Amino acid sequence: MPNRPEQTNPRPQLMGRWRKVTDDEALHQYPAEIIFAEDTYLGSRGPEQMMLWWDAGIYRMHDNKTLVLSTATDEMVSYDIEFRADQMTIEVPHLGAIVYERIKDSSPS
Repeated sequence: MPNRPEQTNPRPQLMGRWRKVTDDEALHQYPAEIIFAEDTYLGSRGPEQMMLWWDAGIYRMHDNKTLVLSTATDEMVSYDIEFRADQMTIEVPHLGAIVYERIKDSSPS
């Protein structure tokens, strides 16, 4: 059997707290902040946001480039995702890309 290159687990890259830096009205329904834990996520609204498409739920990384996330309607939706340093970009079909930046832990070292 041929050797396949090892794939890294993308979950540790995703876990943590993120702040949305994209300012696009078409993407207003996506959380201003989002926290990814072991198997769940929690979105937080920003000023003047009403309903969030990603409010709270479950997620999984299908592979290194695909995030599968439960939406406000409990539908499981796949999104292309890319990580660069302390930023992640999630491609929302037909709407565009949302860029989030990692919120560093402010606890003392």
